[in-house]
Amino acid sequence: MKFYRKEESRLKFPFLVAGAAIGALAGVWYLVCSSRGLTLLGAAAIPEPLWRRLVNGALMVFAAVYGANIVRRLVEFATHDTKDS
Repeated sequence: MKFYRKEESRLKFPFLVAGAAIGALAGVWYLVCSSRGLTLLGAAAIPEPLWRRLVNGALMVFAAVYGANIVRRLVEFATHDTKDS
């Protein structure tokens, strides 16, 4: 049985880095706002435990990386050659 290695995309690393950067910025912004006790609209919020803030920040990073991967696949699909070479 032969195993074929799938060709590695050249866009994988740039989209991964961009997603991680966006996620890190969103996570840090969330941590700063939640430590000050502010909501998205600037109103006072009920304080959350530190572990919940860190988990939410990590989920933001994960969602941004996952979203960047989906956008990369869409870009690759849109720019895919239809030649059978």
